[in-house]
This record gives sequence, C-alpha cells and structure tokens, in this order.
Amino acid sequence: MNALQFDYINHKGEDHSYKVIPISIAFEPYKLYPDNLSSKAWVINALVLERSKIKRNVLRNFVVMRMRNIAEVSVETR
Repeated sequence: MNALQFDYINHKGEDHSYKVIPISIAFEPYKLYPDNLSSKAWVINALVLERSKIKRNVLRNFVVMRMRNIAEVSVETR
C-alpha cells in the first residue's frame, strides 16, 4: 500500500512531518487565513499513520497549499 509523506505547519504553528493515507479531497471553506473566514482551499481528509515518527490512528484535514516536501511512500501492511 502507498501513502503520502509531507511536512506541514499545523494551526498551532508547530512544524511536523506526516505519513497519511488520503481518503478524499474537496474544495471547501476552510479557516486558512485568520482574517478571512470565508476563504476556500483544497483540503485532503486523511488517515494519519505517523506524526513526526510517532504512530497515530486519527482522521485529519490538511490544506494542500500548506503541504511541503510531498512524496509517495510505501507502507507495510500486516
């Protein structure tokens, strides 16, 4: 199985690396800019497998334009 790996600065300003399995993508309203609550952005809903090399199992949304160093990586399935 393949996943996406990327760097991302979250809403708290913390820089993390993620490994996720994308579920869906949509152009939807998102609080991308604090002074413009009605802005829209491409948002990926994904299952987070790792955040900064710590295993996770949560659903999370990511704004595509904030994703950096994106790569497709293989994930072991057991």
